[in-house]
Amino acid sequence: SGIKDQSSWTRALAVYPRTELLKDQLDTAFAHACRLDDLWKRSTGRSMTIGALYGSTPTNAKNVRLPYRGWGKRSHGMASPQMRCPGDGVSQCGAELVWLNEDIDAGLERLVCVTCRRSFGQDQIVLTRQSMQNSPPDLLFVTTEMLNRGLSDLNLTRPLGVDAPVGKKPRMMLLDEIHTYDGTTGAQAAMVLRRWHHSIQAPIAFVGLSATLSNPIRHMADLTGVDDELVTSITPDADELEYEGAEYLLALRSDPTSGASVLSTTIQASMLLPRTQDEPTSR
Repeated sequence: SGIKDQSSWTRALAVYPRTELLKDQLDTAFAHACRLDDLWKRSTGRSMTIGALYGSTPTNAKNVRLPYRGWGKRSHGMASPQMRCPGDGVSQCGAELVWLNEDIDAGLERLVCVTCRRSFGQDQIVLTRQSMQNSPPDLLFVTTEMLNRGLSDLNLTRPLGVDAPVGKKPRMMLLDEIHTYDGTTGAQAAMVLRRWHHSIQAPIAFVGLSATLSNPIRHMADLTGVDDELVTSITPDADELEYEGAEYLLALRSDPTSGASVLSTTIQASMLLPRTQDEPTSR
């Protein structure tokens, strides 16, 4: 028909096991969304909207000033705890984005860059839970903990896609770092995902990302409740891999009864670690 759907509904959810990972990925996704803005406008007739639902998401505009929200207080407003300025879509700015005091008082959801002065309004970002319920973002970032809480919170069901009309239900759920969903934590996350999928009552494409799984198909099936034969594992071929190096992590735990200095032992162990990486043929 050629009619573009400009209505507000959550098209996809990106779920993260940890808040810091969510914040890091949200910042990157927001920059990519700004670069693809022209493409999205040709497809839907408007910009893509992004929102994040976790502990620092304020209920409404004035709620952002509460200290436990995690927003940084500035002389002219409140600094976003997760997003930085993506620039003009070509060159990245990376400066702080601030919700100005006058906009907060007016209930206007808009972030302004402190350096280049670009502004990003409600046509691109959804900052509060109240706005998410009224106008869900196209792409919603959420933690597993908040997904669990939101399923029983009538004020959060709409952005999660619950009770959405047919044709306006989420189509995809992205699950990052799925290898962390193991043991008791993994079982609890699996139950949350099943509850959410049952509440949606619609087909969902689950996409899981991980680099360290011995049996990814079985793991993904257990996590999402999808049958094994419906899961496809996508991995690079051996000839597509390029060896560049490796990272090593040294974990030390002190013994208070040993009488050894924790600081000096840590320094000595750190100095010895690089020597274990010396090539046998080197001096």
